[in-house]
Amino acid sequence: MKTLMIPALLITLTIGVVSPAARAAVNEDECRTTIANTCTRCHGAARICTKLKDPAVDTQKWRETIARMGKKANLDQAVQDTVHGCLTTAADPAGLVCGK
Repeated sequence: MKTLMIPALLITLTIGVVSPAARAAVNEDECRTTIANTCTRCHGAARICTKLKDPAVDTQKWRETIARMGKKANLDQAVQDTVHGCLTTAADPAGLVCGK
């Protein structure tokens, strides 16, 4: 019985760990909508596109920037997390924000 439980537990843990990032990466419509309704309401997409091209702007830098901007725009943590996921885990963040 234990031999069956261990693989099942590993699969469950793997799905639980992988799924949130995978969902953030594939939900392009949610990313576009969220960024349009939050970020680009205050400043243009060009500002984000410039930062997306900057190799010095890593995941942590995005988190800090989004938190700072989120405070100004009264964005709750869930929205900030969505924006962060869109800009850091999407397959093509620049394509979502800047167009092709």
